[in-house]
Amino acid sequence: MSMHNFSVGSPTGSAYFHFLWSLLRVRHSPAMAAEVAARSQAMNGMWENLLQARTKHREDLEMARETQEKIDGMRLDFAKKANPFNNWLEGAREDLLDMFVCHSIEEVNSLVTVHEEFKACLPEFHQIFLDIQQMQQDIDVVATFGSNPYTNLEVDSLGTKWNELLQLIPQRDQLLQDALVKEKKKDELRKTFANHANWFANWTAEEQLKISESTMGPDLTLNEQLHYLGELLEEVEAYKPQYEELENLNKMIQNEVIFNNPYCKHTMESLNVSWEELHNSVARQKNAVENQILVRDSKGINEEQVKEMKS
Repeated sequence: MSMHNFSVGSPTGSAYFHFLWSLLRVRHSPAMAAEVAARSQAMNGMWENLLQARTKHREDLEMARETQEKIDGMRLDFAKKANPFNNWLEGAREDLLDMFVCHSIEEVNSLVTVHEEFKACLPEFHQIFLDIQQMQQDIDVVATFGSNPYTNLEVDSLGTKWNELLQLIPQRDQLLQDALVKEKKKDELRKTFANHANWFANWTAEEQLKISESTMGPDLTLNEQLHYLGELLEEVEAYKPQYEELENLNKMIQNEVIFNNPYCKHTMESLNVSWEELHNSVARQKNAVENQILVRDSKGINEEQVKEMKS
């Protein structure tokens, strides 16, 4: 029987061992029985030791397999938690560094609301980070070598990103606060311009009406009309500082890059037109009356005749 045909603990191996033992007992004389028995006992002990060693080796392999499966599962769980957390960190960092341009208080307040909601969820994500740290510590207890085949992320790199994120938060707070102050300043400028512009537009409309009334009144003589229009022209000239103040406010608005004003339907361009039309109307009407007076005086006619010539 070949030695290659049996393994330790197999039926073939056990039968071969007993065959050898029986052969020894048959072939030796009774005088050698003690020696044979001793040798047989020794061989039997060696065989039992071999069987025990094989059993222990199998148990050790099974334990190693179970341990490795446990480590593998722990590393997989780590990856499942660390990868999404890393994605959140990177997305949050991009949001905090995102440059914004606002044109109203409402737009800034909207960004502030989103930022406050983000800060409110920080404790939840901090707990996730702590859980990831604990998971790595548990892995380090049972795994003394090897890397995680499911992710390249490490707790230290996640910790660095987390700390950087915490530093960006107050910076974002300050940027939003500065933007809110700036937009409030712009809004006050809008309201100031609107108050002046609305008043100025109403005033020019009223003055235009006065010009029409100056020539439509049937009881007003040419001299009275001239006097009235002279006072009206002085009144218009007296309001030039208000017009110049509007121009200064408009320059401030342009410097602040303000494009819309919900408090006012008037633009500086339309107010310019109203101002020029008003000034020119008074001056033109006054000049027309002066010419009528010159015609009247030069030809020695009365005002009724002047009116007939005019018609």
